[in-house]
Amino acid sequence: MANKPKDFYTDGQGRRRPIGGPSGGSGKGGGGGGKSGKVVAAGVLALGLVASTGGGGALLGGGGSASSVASESVASRVTKGKQAARKGKPDAVLRSMRLKRKRSKGPEYAECVARSFGQVQDFVIRNPCRDLARVTVEFDDEQGNTAVLSLAWARMTTTKSARQLKLLDDRDGTGDFYALGDDALAARGVSFTGDHYRGRYVGRVFTRAEVAPVRGSPDDDLMDGVADAAAHLPPPPR
Repeated sequence: MANKPKDFYTDGQGRRRPIGGPSGGSGKGGGGGGKSGKVVAAGVLALGLVASTGGGGALLGGGGSASSVASESVASRVTKGKQAARKGKPDAVLRSMRLKRKRSKGPEYAECVARSFGQVQDFVIRNPCRDLARVTVEFDDEQGNTAVLSLAWARMTTTKSARQLKLLDDRDGTGDFYALGDDALAARGVSFTGDHYRGRYVGRVFTRAEVAPVRGSPDDDLMDGVADAAAHLPPPPR
């Protein structure tokens, strides 16, 4: 169980970040950090993410890689990725984004309060959510750069509370849900700053997708695109 950061500090870019808290919360104090004005929310790009079955749930299928300029533009890939995600085809999302999955973790269901901190935790205490599903997926682009996608789906009791949670998570310094495997990611120096983050809600489900670099120099537009497309994925089957 991830522990709630005890305090926050302000970085050189004016963003509030948790002190002593595990990775997986983005620069906004865990949940959405510098979002680059791109709004917030839930999950992993291209993830070929979930087709969970019985024991572990197979995430992400194989497929290509991604480059921000090459033969096909990032915008074009994101459009195709969103189309694939809306149809619940995670493997197709990966192929559309030309990314290659390295490893994945989840899906895992958890209790919302225990896996959150900051104002987001306060919100789910006052407005209980039914469950929280999380997934992380590491992927490579065509140049061999590596990034990781963190996805979270919070199933609320009402559409209003899902919308309010998104609005809260869109703001810097308000806390967040911990990424699945946050301790292991932090040990590798991975930090979710909120720079490549998207959030949306559909009905009672709030989804947040965030991407962080792991190795090399993944293209910023590509990481934004992955988060954007991944935020359209439906929750994994339980």
